[in-house]
Formats: sequence, structure tokens, C-alpha cells
Amino acid sequence: MFKNRLFIAFAVLACASVVQGVLTWSVLKVADQNVQRGRLANELLVGFTDLQLQKQRLRLWLSELMMGKPPDTKERDRLIQNLMRSLELIEVKANRTLALNQKLPEMHAEHTERQVALASLRSHLIDLAQGLQTMDVQKVHHEGTKWMLISQFFDTADGQDLKTILTESITRERLATSRDRSAADASLRLLNQLAIGATVSLTLLAVLAAIYFSRMLSKPLNQISVGARALEQGNLTYRIPDHYKDEFGELARSVNRMAGELLQFRKQELEAREQLETLVQQRTVEVQEGLHRLEKLDLRRRQLFADISHELKTPTTAIRGEAEIALRGKDKTGEEYRDALGRIVDSATHLTRVIDDLLTLARSDIDALMLERIPCDPKQLVMETIHQYESLARKNSVRVELNCTAKGLVLLDAQRFKQLFGIILDNAIHYSHANGQVQVDLNNELDAEHNPFYIVLVADEGIGIEPEAVERIFERHFRGQQAKIHRPDGHGLGLPLAAALVRSHHGKITIKPRSNQGTQVEIRFPMVEQVMLH
Repeated sequence: MFKNRLFIAFAVLACASVVQGVLTWSVLKVADQNVQRGRLANELLVGFTDLQLQKQRLRLWLSELMMGKPPDTKERDRLIQNLMRSLELIEVKANRTLALNQKLPEMHAEHTERQVALASLRSHLIDLAQGLQTMDVQKVHHEGTKWMLISQFFDTADGQDLKTILTESITRERLATSRDRSAADASLRLLNQLAIGATVSLTLLAVLAAIYFSRMLSKPLNQISVGARALEQGNLTYRIPDHYKDEFGELARSVNRMAGELLQFRKQELEAREQLETLVQQRTVEVQEGLHRLEKLDLRRRQLFADISHELKTPTTAIRGEAEIALRGKDKTGEEYRDALGRIVDSATHLTRVIDDLLTLARSDIDALMLERIPCDPKQLVMETIHQYESLARKNSVRVELNCTAKGLVLLDAQRFKQLFGIILDNAIHYSHANGQVQVDLNNELDAEHNPFYIVLVADEGIGIEPEAVERIFERHFRGQQAKIHRPDGHGLGLPLAAALVRSHHGKITIKPRSNQGTQVEIRFPMVEQVMLH
């Protein structure tokens, strides 16, 4: 783990710093001891030199006394006191030196020599002080004897040469001073070298650690930076390399997991947005269709009012006219009244038929035809309708022939189907010539997808239909020129009503002129179950 490597690197640097500190402290302690030894050795050298100087001053005082100078006891006492103070200072420095070098066995001989010399000097100085206080130099008259006495008094003690002792002590302390200073200089040089070496070592370790971690950090950080920029730009499919087995690998895996979750959320958001847009489009289409239906309903409503105004005006006017004629003038016979009432009944019957057709068309316009569709055999319904129109066919000298090869059932509203077929058959009879024939064929057919249909064909030998009128034949109140001439009382609502009834049964109606003469009407209904045609 990168954290462990970083911890190890800092631990190594810390250990190196501790080692440097310990070594520096040790060397510094040795250097401090060497400096203290050198300072004490120098102070001992100064002390012995001062002791020698004070001794010479005391000797000079005694020499002047022997030369006849009046004795000055205060000067003597002062010089003796200075001499003893110098000795005491030397002893204090010697004791401190002994304590400082107690752990150095090689220094014991030197300390012993110093202590012996100090003991001899103390004994001699005590004797010298007592001798100077008691001796009477003026009683000695021989000059040679005086100087010999002074020399023995100052330079000899217990058979030892004090001058030699002082000289050796000064030499010893001078050598000790030189030695301790050299040791202190060596310690300081070692301390300096150690500081330089430790500084260089720590610097080198720090540089190596910086280079190592820089190389380790640069690649994963660059990859994470590139991944972050890719995510910032919206590229959620980008994945940061996560093969590292350290914190960077874990960070890369976390970022990749986050990118995956964001990508999933984006997909869900896009799907939700698409669903919302689809729903909005569906609702918009539904609203537009609703508005279109409302517009159509409003148009049909206005058309219905126009149709009612147009179609009801003529029969009501006829009924009113017959009634006024019957009531006008002198009284009429019963036969005349019956004829008038008969004409009124015919007009009322025509009015009723027109009203029924208009109401049927109105209901079909608002998709509110109440149908009770059940599986039926159209053949039976066709035969019943033909039977109802036999009297009309005889009146118009028209023959109706039925040819049935169809099988199967169709979902039909029997009453509406008879109304539909009656409209087609009524038109075929009315628009046929005298002694003409209306052919009704019932058969089955399969479409391109092998779905069975029940086919009703009605072909007459009448006046036919103009080719330019075929496309408008199902428009309300539209009638061809020949139809208007052949049957002036038509109102142009039968075929639109028939088309509405066919649509309500999910069928299809087509009308076209025959090649020789007359018109052919074809009605196709989807069958309830498939019939094998042979």
C-alpha cells in the first residue's frame, strides 16, 4: 500500500534524524568534555605560572629585605596571602579536573603527579610563610650566607627541588592543555564532519524519496486527472485504470463505480425522459384527435341541422299543402277527403323515413350506433330482406335473383344488416329499367393474408353511374345527373347511411359501374371462423 511505503519513508528519515541527533549529541558531549578539560588544563597552567610569579615576588621582597630595605610586614603578608590563594585555586581546578577525568584510567597517573606536586608545594609554602614570619635576616651578616639561605628557603623543601617541581608542573599542564585542545579540536572536526555527513545523507534520502514518490504519484495522478476531466466532460463510459494495489487503485475503483452509477442514472433518466416525451406525444395526439373529433362533431352537428332543415321542409310543406287544399273551398266528398288523407299519409311516411335516416346518420357520426353483433348467417337475413321487397320489385317489373355459395358466420346486428341490405336493394330496384334483373351473389374469399371474408354482391341492369360520380357517391345529398332524372324524389341519404352501417360492422363497401350497363355494389365482412374454399 502507498500509505505503508510513505510511512516507511518517513520512518527511515525520522530514524536517520534520530541517529544523527544521537551521534551529534555524543560527539558534542565528548567535544564539550574535551573543551572543559582544555580549559581546566589552561587554568592549571595559568595557576602554576601565577604561583611561580607570586613566589618570585615574595623572593624579591625577601631579597630587598636582605639588602637593607626596611621590613614591610603588610607587603609580606599580602604576598603570602596571594601565594596561598593561587595554590588554593590550583587545588580547586585540580579537583575539578580529577572529577572530569575520573572515568579515564589513562589520566590517573597525571592526576597523581599533580596531587603529589600540590602537596609538596602546600607543605613548602606553609613552611615558607612560617619561616618568613619568624626568621631575622638582618642577623646574618655574610652576604654569601644570605643568598644561600634565600635559595635554600625558596627552592628546597624536604630535600626536593621546588623550582623543578614548578617547572615540571607547568610543563605538564602545558602538555595537558595542548593535548586537551587537540582533542577538543578533533571532536569539533568530527562534529562538523558528522553534521555535514548527516546533512548530506538526509538530503540524499529526501531527494531519493522525493524522486521515488514523484514517480509513483505522477502516473496514477495523471490517470485520475484524465478520468476526472473525462467525467467532467460527460464521458461516463471512461474508466480509470484500477490495477494498482494501493490507495490509488481503490480511489480509481471508487471513481469507476461512481461513474457506472451515474451512467446508470443517466440511462434511467433518458428512459424516463423518452417515456415522458412519448407519453406527452401520445397525450398531444389524443388531445389533437379529441379536438379533431370535436371539430368533426361540431361540423356534423351543423350539417345535421342543415340536413334537417333541408330534408324536413319538403314533406312538411307537402303535408301542410294537402291539408289546406282539403280544407279550402266547399265541402268535399268522402272520397276526396280519403285521397287527401292518403297523400298526407304517404308524405308522413316519407317524412318518417327521412327522420329515421337522419337520426341513423347522426348516431353514426358520433360513433354511437348501438349494435348487438352476434354470429349470424347473412344468407338468411338476405333472403328475408328480398322477401320484404318482392312487392316493390313486382311494382317496378324487376326480377331479383339470389345465388349463394357462401358458408360461415359473421358478427352482425341483424336489424342493421337488413336495413343496410334494404338500402342497397331498394336503390337497385328503383334505378333498374322495366323488366330488368337484380342479381344477388353471396360467396367467400381469402385476402392476401389468408383471412376469410363474406362477400355480398348486388348487380343491377339499371341506369348505371357516371365515372366522375363514383368518388362522391357516399357524400350526403349527392346524386348523379341520371339518378336525379330517373328518381326526382330521392334525398341522397341512403348510400351515406349504408356506408356508416358497413363501417360499424368493420366491413368495406365499394360501388362501381358495370362494363355493359347498370351498377355493382360489393360489401365485404370479416368472418367469425375460417372456411375452407374449394
